[in-house]
Amino acid sequence: MNNIPSNLNFVKRITSKVPANRQHTRFILADKIIKVRSNNKLVDMRYVILTDEKGCLNIINHNACLSTGSGQFCLKNDKENCGLIKTVRNPETSKALSDKDLRAVSSCLLGPISSLTPLQETDNFQTKRVYTIGFDTEWTEGKDGKRHVLSYQLSMYIGAGQDAILIEFILFPDGHRITLDRLFTIYTQALRSELNIDIGPTASNYKDPVICYLVAHYSIVDLTTFLNAKEILRNTDTIRRTQSSVEKPLFINVWDRNYHYKQLWVIKVRDTMHLSPAGSSLEKLGNAMGKIKLELPPGYDKERMYLLLKEQEDEFMLYASNDATLALDYIRSMYSDDQTKMTLEEARKSGEMFFVYL
Repeated sequence: MNNIPSNLNFVKRITSKVPANRQHTRFILADKIIKVRSNNKLVDMRYVILTDEKGCLNIINHNACLSTGSGQFCLKNDKENCGLIKTVRNPETSKALSDKDLRAVSSCLLGPISSLTPLQETDNFQTKRVYTIGFDTEWTEGKDGKRHVLSYQLSMYIGAGQDAILIEFILFPDGHRITLDRLFTIYTQALRSELNIDIGPTASNYKDPVICYLVAHYSIVDLTTFLNAKEILRNTDTIRRTQSSVEKPLFINVWDRNYHYKQLWVIKVRDTMHLSPAGSSLEKLGNAMGKIKLELPPGYDKERMYLLLKEQEDEFMLYASNDATLALDYIRSMYSDDQTKMTLEEARKSGEMFFVYL
């Protein structure tokens, strides 16, 4: 990580101290407190946006531009425009994010952006807006047997090919459950507010439906953490005791920052367990790609993730975001486009072959 100039102090670098994690490093681009309405009450939630070294280099370099197929967005030097980026929570300047007013704090991080052009897909829905997003959650089980949600993680590559920038997003809901549509509304508005990246609804594009492949490893565990879990399970299909979308696409509405426009998102759940040999763990999938599933620090385990969050927050964020990214990377290593198959058998029948071998 010696390529990052030491005088660039408007991002925070966090590096794992666990030897087995090989100094896994991420750069925090935004860390904000927002207010979200939950059960008719406004509660504080926090989101963090991270990227890897390549993404950081592209973002902090005022001359860096990311090719998107139809145009470019240039990342301006934040120092030149609106001062240093605050990488700590700032409740005094954060605005409410609620049912009637979904907005986060504008940051002036990036300059103007042209419309991003996602990969195209032939589908019943006439849309060119197709996204593939990795997904994971961290939770702990309370004494009453109920799950206490610690965090929701989303991972996505912005752009195409070698120039794609990794964006890792973590929402800390403070134990509150939210719906899937609320998560994506928060996510899309955070990207717009912090990075000037538009993947959600605006006044000009809200009528255009979006197809989103939501990729997880053993998805049923993570999908049941949502407030609308029953609806999600009814609109996905159970295969080998976990969920994928086969005949039942999931429809949700994602809203703009002012809650004026809603955009139809067609969610197609994909589970890496259905796209790998039976019994393949996420660790094995990572190893097959030459990547690692991060290990927890000594003395911590999955049953006590709340302690890791409380005592070693940086390690928690690195570990949590990595799982969503591994699921996403596995899909990207298998397919050259967004026509992600539902099962391993379907992939074989279609003639799609693995680029990684277990």
